[in-house]
Amino acid sequence: MIKTVTVNILFYFLILATHSVFPQGKPTIAEKEIKGSPTIDFLNKTIIRANDATKQNDINTGKKLAELIAQIPNKIHSVDKVNLQRISPTKDSFGGDIITIAPEKNFGHINRFHRIITGYIQSAFQYDQKDADLISRYIIYYNGLHRKHLEYFKKKYTSPLAEHLNSKYVGISTNYKEWPGKTQIIIPIEIGATNKKDIQLEELKDEVTKIIENKPDGAEIKKKFDDIIETKIKKDKEVIKEEKEEIAKAEDEVTKKAEKIEEKLDELKKNPEENKEEIAKVEKEKQDIEKEKEDIEAKKDEIQEKEEILTQKEKSNQEKETKKEDSPKDETTDAVAKLEPEKEDVPPKPETPEEKLDKVEKELEATKQELEEKKEEEKKKSEYSPNVLDNKIVFLKTTKYLDKGHYNNEIHLIDPENDDSILKSEYTNICGKSFQIFNEQVLVLGYNDTHENSHKLALLNKKDLKFQAMSKAFVFWRTPMIIMKSPNSGEEELYAFEEDGEKYFLARFDKDLKRVARSNEEINPNSSVTFFGTKIYITAKEDSANKTGIQVLSRDELKTIKRIVP
Repeated sequence: MIKTVTVNILFYFLILATHSVFPQGKPTIAEKEIKGSPTIDFLNKTIIRANDATKQNDINTGKKLAELIAQIPNKIHSVDKVNLQRISPTKDSFGGDIITIAPEKNFGHINRFHRIITGYIQSAFQYDQKDADLISRYIIYYNGLHRKHLEYFKKKYTSPLAEHLNSKYVGISTNYKEWPGKTQIIIPIEIGATNKKDIQLEELKDEVTKIIENKPDGAEIKKKFDDIIETKIKKDKEVIKEEKEEIAKAEDEVTKKAEKIEEKLDELKKNPEENKEEIAKVEKEKQDIEKEKEDIEAKKDEIQEKEEILTQKEKSNQEKETKKEDSPKDETTDAVAKLEPEKEDVPPKPETPEEKLDKVEKELEATKQELEEKKEEEKKKSEYSPNVLDNKIVFLKTTKYLDKGHYNNEIHLIDPENDDSILKSEYTNICGKSFQIFNEQVLVLGYNDTHENSHKLALLNKKDLKFQAMSKAFVFWRTPMIIMKSPNSGEEELYAFEEDGEKYFLARFDKDLKRVARSNEEINPNSSVTFFGTKIYITAKEDSANKTGIQVLSRDELKTIKRIVP
C-alpha cells in the first residue's frame, strides 16, 4: 500500500510539472482559484478538466430540476442525486431555492455546482446563458461567504426556509470533502414585478461585490452584474407600464358603465312602483360595478407599491455606486478569484514560483487525503456489510420458514455500538431472505395479506422503517431486485420480474416503484440477468419445441433484439 501511495504521489508531481510547462488554456474557477481571500479558497479534488459530456450533463441536470419545480413547486425534486426544494418568499422576507447533493454524490470540482446552477437559472428564471453563468458564480460566492451562518439566513429569509436549514451545512464548504450530504446552497428569490418568482439579485450584489470589486478585473465583472440588474429593472418597469395602461383602460370602461347605470336608474325611478323589479336588478348591477372599482383601486395600489420598490432599488443601486466611487479601495479584499467565463484559447497568467509551490503543496495534500479516504473506504468494505447505513444495521430477521421457499420476516434497525434494537418496522408482510437499498430507501418484497396473494415491491424509510410506497404491478415471489444506474440520467433504476397472471416479464421501475418499461416478450422467471452496455441478457420462456433460449433485450425499451438458441 505504501508503494502505491508513493507511485501515485510521484505520478501526481509529474502531472503538475507538465501542467506548469504547457499552457492548458484559461483556468477554471479553482485554477483562477477563487482564492487569495481566506473565506473563499475552494479546495478541489482534481485539476483535470471535465469533458464535454460531463459539462453538458451538469447543465442538463439543472434544467431538469427547473422543469420539475415548475410542474410541482411544493415538492423536493431530485435529478442524478442533486436535490432541489423551493420555499416561497413573502412580502417582507426572501424565499429560496435550496440545492443539496446526496451523501454518495461525489463532486471533485466546484465547477460542477456552477454548471448545474447555471442550467437551473437559465430554465427556471429565463436568463440567457451568459447572464446565468455570472449569476451562478455570485450564488457560489454568496454561499461560500455565508457557510454555517444560520443566523444570517434567519434574519433575511422566511421562517419556513430557515427551518429547513442545518447550522452545520448551510451554504457551501471550501473543501470538496464536505460537499456530499453537507451542502445547502441557497438561491435567494423574491416575488417580482410580474408576480413571478425571481432571483433577488440585489442581495447577491450587496454581499458578493465586496469580494470582487478590488480585483484588477473586478470593475468589469461588477459592471456586468449591474447591467443584469438594470436590465431586469427596465423589464419590470415595462411590465408595470403595461399593467398601468390596462388598469387605466379598465377604469375608463367601468366609469362609463357606472354613468350608464346612473342614467338608467334615474329614468326608472321616474315610475318607481311600475319599475320596482327592474330597479332592484339595476341596483345589483351598480353594486357589481362598485366591486369592480374596488378591485381596480386595489390593483392600482399594488402596482404603485411595486413601482415604489423598483424606484427604491434603482435609487439604492445608484447611491451604492456613487459611494463606492468616492471611497478608497480596501486593500484587505484584493486577492479574490476572477469571475470571467472559461475560455480555452487564452493562455493563463504566468504563476510565480511561490504560487506554483503553494498550488503543488495544496494539491499534494488533497491527493494524500484522497488516498487515505480510499484506503478507509476499502477497509470499511472489508469490515461492514452493505446493509450498514449511517452506522446503523438494517437487519432482516426470519421468524418462520413456511414452504416452497416462503418466509415470514421482520426488519429491525440495530445500534451496533450498544447491540440494541432501536426499532422494529411496523411493516411485516415481507417475503424472501433479502432486501436492497434503493434511492436511500429500504426495498423489500412484500405482499398484502398472505403469501398466497400476489407479491409486490415495497419501500420503507431507512431512518424509521415506516412504509413508504408499494408497486401497483405484481412481481414474481422469487424475483431478483436489481438496482442499476441509468446510463442516461445517472439515477438509480430498479429491475424485477413482473407477474401478469401466469406470464412473466422483465420490468423497470422508477424511484416511486412506478413501472416505466416492460419487456415485449415473456421471460423465464428462474432466469439470471446480465447487463452489457445497452443490452440485457436473460433466459427466455420455453418455445413450442420446449427449447429454452437466451433473449437479448435493448436496455432502453426492453424490446427483444435477438434470441440465441445455443
